[in-house]
Amino acid sequence: MWEVSPSQLYAYLKEDLQQGENCPIIFIWGQPGIGKTMIVQQISAELGYYLVVLEVSTIHPYALSGIPVPDVSRKMVELLPLRFVAEVREHQDDDCIIFLDDFGAADPYQQRIALSLTTYRAIGDAQLPKKARLIIATNREEDAAYVITPSYAILNRVKHYNLAPKFEDWVAWVHKTYPHKSSLLQLVISFLTAHPQFFCWTPEMAIKRRTAAYPTPRSWTNFIANTPEDIIADTKELALRCSFWVGKEVATEFYKFCLISEEEIRAILKNPSLIKLKNKVWQILTISHILNTIYKQHPTEGNLRVLEALLGMVTNDVVAAILPSLSGLPELERLRARLSAQIVSGKKSE
Repeated sequence: MWEVSPSQLYAYLKEDLQQGENCPIIFIWGQPGIGKTMIVQQISAELGYYLVVLEVSTIHPYALSGIPVPDVSRKMVELLPLRFVAEVREHQDDDCIIFLDDFGAADPYQQRIALSLTTYRAIGDAQLPKKARLIIATNREEDAAYVITPSYAILNRVKHYNLAPKFEDWVAWVHKTYPHKSSLLQLVISFLTAHPQFFCWTPEMAIKRRTAAYPTPRSWTNFIANTPEDIIADTKELALRCSFWVGKEVATEFYKFCLISEEEIRAILKNPSLIKLKNKVWQILTISHILNTIYKQHPTEGNLRVLEALLGMVTNDVVAAILPSLSGLPELERLRARLSAQIVSGKKSE
């Protein structure tokens, strides 16, 4: 199936959920750390739907139909419903979402709960309310996570979304969520713009590098959320804290990026020709920094002229490294198109 970005998934889920009783059963696929759970939580909050989260892998298979309690006086055994079933019943008149998270970690016996829910909208004798919507999320086998692919009897009854990370969506979200950490956000976003390969690794990439900590949208978010802004000036401490979340390799590159001083940036802005005196790596880092922390924050004609002057003084391979970052604003899109055409025509010298 084709992939969808977080913003696309959000829009599709909102459309699905607002169909009421006609809402399809939804299955979200995606690697760890890219926002599956967070998106469901946020859309539930926005729509005002009651959210019931169930990790099927934590429930004993025999308890799925209820907990057996003997009734001696009636000489029978009564099945008391699981907590989440009772919770759903309490909100039977409310719009709600039943979210089966990390579903692939459940064994086949535990996954039978989904077959019952998708086929009969019931668990044992407990029928789901009409206003209850069902969303299931899981990793994929190729994600090197513990995953048991669900039965195709389940998969053929649901609507599938294959979620993929998108840097622009994550940037918009962290700006909205952590407005009080603007300086740290600018630094991290500038780094990831200059080094997009460090935004999101797959588990397989982390395994090959033999690192437990590796970059994903979730780990970068955790780094931002757990790092105080007052340590930004201490580059080594900042990089050390970064390594706790995204690993040594990525944190080392982040440290190198942070070594570009504000004094050097101010000097370049005052006299763009100084960029010629630096090596290509430094040129890429500096121009990316100016693009993201200065121009995109303050898109004035003066800042655009400085950016154009800098890009006119470096070689094609440096410009090519910057081109993907020239997006998000009409002026940048036009600049990218013009520079791309110049590179193709060979007008810029190497």
